[in-house]
Amino acid sequence: MHSCCCRSTLLLLLLYITAAVHQASAFHTNNQANPSMMSSAKKQKPNDDDDKESLHEIRAGFIGCGTIASAIATSLAKPEHEEYLSEAGLSLSTISVTKRSASKSSKLKEDFPHVVSVYESAEEVVRNSDLVFLCLLPQQVDEMLSELKEKGTWNNDRHTLVSLVSTSKVEDLIAKTSLPTNRVFKMICLPPISNREGCALLTPPASSENGHPYLKKMFDAL
Repeated sequence: MHSCCCRSTLLLLLLYITAAVHQASAFHTNNQANPSMMSSAKKQKPNDDDDKESLHEIRAGFIGCGTIASAIATSLAKPEHEEYLSEAGLSLSTISVTKRSASKSSKLKEDFPHVVSVYESAEEVVRNSDLVFLCLLPQQVDEMLSELKEKGTWNNDRHTLVSLVSTSKVEDLIAKTSLPTNRVFKMICLPPISNREGCALLTPPASSENGHPYLKKMFDAL
């Protein structure tokens, strides 16, 4: 079982590297062809007359606040990234994080005081979020998910779970949360996502076609 998890993680990592190299190659090629144009779709500016009232609001939560969690939260919260989310039809409402690691959660609160709230428990984070990122050590996951399930914390109609735990399996996460299959994902990304660099790889792929309303659009914007 451990070997299977390792192979799955290595496959995701290889896919991440391939996607990042392809993205960099496309950027370089397009800029050579027309240096006066910004080739990346991420660099396109949204229209000024976007109807903000029609944007889908994101309430993001992070169980565990390490380097990757902090990077994703930072990318969501940066004011200069708001326009890219808006172009995708999205708007950040709030970010909820657990206290640990205290240095990173307090830094997020200091940098983005109007959107970030720090909580003592994972239960509080989940209850105040719709999109939940699981960013714990592998040995902490089972106990945490069992506790949340026993308390009836998950809401099938609104919660989405994205695990960044290397040993996670999507089918196990579904069983331990009872969330719908199109609301549970595993993801790999690197810290440069905080500056809209690199990419985020999700498995299974998220799109409106498979029933998820905004996850792919959000990460395309970031």
